[in-house]
Amino acid sequence: MTGLCRFRPSENSGVNAVPLDSAHRTCSSFPSSSQHWRAFPRATHWLNCRVSLRTQFASEQPAKHHEEMKTMSDETRFPDLLAQVNRLEYDYADGDGIEFEAYDEFLPTDETERWFRAWTGNSTADASCFRVFGQDATGGYVAFWTVRSDADLLEQPVVFMGSEGQTAVVARHFRDYLWLLAAGLGPCEAACFPEEPRIAQPQLAEFASKHAAPSRTASEVTEDANNEFPTFHQFIESQCR
Repeated sequence: MTGLCRFRPSENSGVNAVPLDSAHRTCSSFPSSSQHWRAFPRATHWLNCRVSLRTQFASEQPAKHHEEMKTMSDETRFPDLLAQVNRLEYDYADGDGIEFEAYDEFLPTDETERWFRAWTGNSTADASCFRVFGQDATGGYVAFWTVRSDADLLEQPVVFMGSEGQTAVVARHFRDYLWLLAAGLGPCEAACFPEEPRIAQPQLAEFASKHAAPSRTASEVTEDANNEFPTFHQFIESQCR
């Protein structure tokens, strides 16, 4: 089950949202069906909000000395396998492929917190459990959700939090995530359009075969993720204001 939680900025968030119709104004669950997801047009306003937040974040930072810069580098540095797969080609194929902007480092903690609080409309929401490593074209974020105690980062579930409020756990861990990519499904597609046919992604399939054997189907990956983490949407919904 995927869900939708409507972003409602607080008065102090500093984010101006484009008005949306009343169907977007409450937190509620939606089935994983393309006809339901397509009822919510992909707006560009959240991408603009993200750029605005990133610009504001950068402008507020004082000059940092060498050790502070080293700490930031350590905080945002990818594990090797994530860095490798994010450098591969993600073929969009005019909408029939993967819509994914792969980052080259994690979104900084401060910026993740600022985004999450604006997205939920909750000025005290805690985003420390998320490590964001990519986004779709409208600014929906892809992240590790660090809920497994004492587990390696690549063993944490991969989640999608869309610009229109979509929420889903798309893979139980990084190995399963690689098989989604191999099947031509990015996080957005896995969360919103899992039944639609996708084109092959040869580089991603080769990478999965090398680093995540044995192979798995996309439906196996998403079913296992939903079964193991059925309350992710409820967790996000509890943060909405």
